[in-house]
Amino acid sequence: MLQGRRLAGVPAERGGSLPRAWEAGTGRPLDVSDSAAYVVVPFLAALATATAERRYLDGAIAAADYGWNAGGSSGWYAGATLDNPDVVDKEAAILSAEGFLDLWEATGDRRWLDRALSAASVAETWIYIWNVPMPVDAEADIHWKRGVSTIGHQLITTGCSMTDGFLAVNASAFARLYRETEDDHWLAVARLVTHGTTTMLARDGRLFDLRGPGWQQEHWSFSPRRGYGLNRRWLPWVPVAHVRGIHRVEDLGERLADRVLTGRVR
Repeated sequence: MLQGRRLAGVPAERGGSLPRAWEAGTGRPLDVSDSAAYVVVPFLAALATATAERRYLDGAIAAADYGWNAGGSSGWYAGATLDNPDVVDKEAAILSAEGFLDLWEATGDRRWLDRALSAASVAETWIYIWNVPMPVDAEADIHWKRGVSTIGHQLITTGCSMTDGFLAVNASAFARLYRETEDDHWLAVARLVTHGTTTMLARDGRLFDLRGPGWQQEHWSFSPRRGYGLNRRWLPWVPVAHVRGIHRVEDLGERLADRVLTGRVR
């Protein structure tokens, strides 16, 4: 189950790997890159719970082990974006962390929690934790407005200086780590990616020259050309990341959700 090509430097045993895409109807691999084997872990773990069939959990474990051995153990997480199969990015790290957390909950095996902590630690290194000032001589149409905090947004991928707010949808992963470890650091990260990523969200009375309330640009650069993105188009994943991120936190229970979303302690 879950076989694929070998990544450079990975032992010859390939159990747990899988191609990136298949041809519909034939099963012939369309993209043999197996850098994103981790994406199947939450699905298989959920399927194991729903069906009580051990083979699905075994598949999830095999895929998670493969991802860890293929690079995760050294902080190399890649392939989470569709057009960059072997490029290191933050999404790969946090999606790996979510898979490891699911296996921790399914098996109680401490190695999965340790691996989740490692992957989440990699993911958080992409987050800006200082406020980058915008150029004082920028034109009036600069995309990121002067005086708005940049703290909480994240670099997207290696080789790209653009930032976005993708981790908003993964706030629950950091909140789960807080729940499992009682380490306040992870609560702080959950709050940071929930609230820090909405600083340029258009609201009534503060539209940032966007079309209307609820709009948010996809990405910006905090290095040259600082304050501008490649486009100002609205993309559906942006509001989905925010709304789905909140819902996933709420799924963890009212008490923890309050701590992430409002800062209240019940």
